[in-house]
Amino acid sequence: MKGYNKIFWGLIFVVFNINLGPINILPDFLGYFLISIGLSAIQNEYDHDSFKLAAIIANILGAYTLITSILAFVSGGSYEIFNNSIVNIGFTLLVSAANLVMEFNILSGTASIFKDMEKLEEAEETYKIQRNYTYLCIIALFFISIIFNISNISNSTIALIMVIYYLIVRIYYISVIRRIRKFFDNETIGYETDMANENLDDDNN
Repeated sequence: MKGYNKIFWGLIFVVFNINLGPINILPDFLGYFLISIGLSAIQNEYDHDSFKLAAIIANILGAYTLITSILAFVSGGSYEIFNNSIVNIGFTLLVSAANLVMEFNILSGTASIFKDMEKLEEAEETYKIQRNYTYLCIIALFFISIIFNISNISNSTIALIMVIYYLIVRIYYISVIRRIRKFFDNETIGYETDMANENLDDDNN
């Protein structure tokens, strides 16, 4: 299913930031728009509201990161919308929470597809991953919000450890989407093979 392929690559763009001066080689806004396109493709094939909500959030985040990317490019570096650092931290956490809701709904929709396919074991496993990932993200966001609100440790090793921890959690999510992508690719190949065999049998008859 090509939709999951677009989601996978979109997440790569969103999670990994590689900057060349003021230019982000893997811009977040492109990643979010790729995710939105992928979600829309899946939604057209499997009508589940979870994909629709996730696509709306992806579009909002895409528009937001496009604006901040343009402002950063014009200013020659990183750009903060608000002058107050605490407000900026809060806004960053809000964006992270929006990401979590988007990713939560992607897994919800995927579990629903598995149910439609009567693959109950895969559906249950997806729900389990969804719960674990949500807990891991909430822990990360909770401690990051505390750390960056305490000025004495905002630049400490603890802050760095939590940022790395959150990055690892996001990479884990990407690996989950990669496995889901491979599953549906194999299912499609199997389906096409079955159809070819059926057509061959019909010709022989």
